[in-house]
Amino acid sequence: MSERPPVADGSDDPANADVDTDPTTDTRDTSGAAATTDDAVTEPSGSDHPLRERIAAELRTHDHLVLCVDFDGTLAPIVSDPASAALRTGNRDRLERLRDHPAVTLAVVSGRGLADVRERVGVEDIHYAGNAGLERAVAGSDADDPIEVHEDARRAEPHLERARETLRDRLGWAAGVSVEDKRWSLAVHTRNAPDTHERVAETVGRVVERVGGLHVSEGHQVFEVGPATDVNKGAAVSALADEHAERHDADPLVMYVGDDRSDRSAFGVAADRGVAVYVGADGPDEAHHVADPTVVSDLLDWLVTTGLVPSASE
Repeated sequence: MSERPPVADGSDDPANADVDTDPTTDTRDTSGAAATTDDAVTEPSGSDHPLRERIAAELRTHDHLVLCVDFDGTLAPIVSDPASAALRTGNRDRLERLRDHPAVTLAVVSGRGLADVRERVGVEDIHYAGNAGLERAVAGSDADDPIEVHEDARRAEPHLERARETLRDRLGWAAGVSVEDKRWSLAVHTRNAPDTHERVAETVGRVVERVGGLHVSEGHQVFEVGPATDVNKGAAVSALADEHAERHDADPLVMYVGDDRSDRSAFGVAADRGVAVYVGADGPDEAHHVADPTVVSDLLDWLVTTGLVPSASE
């Protein structure tokens, strides 16, 4: 609709959560159909697989792997109710085994609030980034408050409070639409009321424009409202890799696995510094494609069990 305020596509928005898709209405193809690039893959089924070969080759020339993984749609299957999302069976053990490897730095990078995603993952002594990088918890931190909140998020807090109350008031007509408060960002979900999506877009755009100091982006059946900032998942991944490089005077291999628009900035970083893996079809050209979270679990198993991760330190 041409008169509604512009809504970004979410590719670099810091608040664009990955909890955004109802499997009954999602148009993303996760059937394993051929993807759009020469490197695209649908299942890492053997040692000659292009994705495995690429990772193995990179590990032979790097001493360390910085592995960053999204939560929803990656470690956990997409579900219609974000509150019911849970890790796939066995993924906690896989993550713990990767965490314990001396050549691996592990992080979960999510659009969820940090406390929320950390509780759902349940793995201690790894790095977490929540609200698409606005919050960060560093593994092994002895700080009184281990969660670091970016100053842009703190500055935007009064704007977010006003937007939250205004949106809940203005969207009262839209049965099935929910406004999720993630403390440092908001998510307006339309998955349970898809026919309202266009009208909700107009309302959200007007509210954000009126409140000021905020940015809105559109994802799969969700509108993300957060601080107007350059912070995003890509910045979070870069910071983690840079910190390792500074401590060890060597660039690590960076690998990012994710499934949605908010991951695109992280895919760019990983493609430049290692390997990007997109879960689903219709992803960015720079990423290898795998079909679904089941294949992600297989890939984590492969990293843990086949000796490729140890080869990085040989």
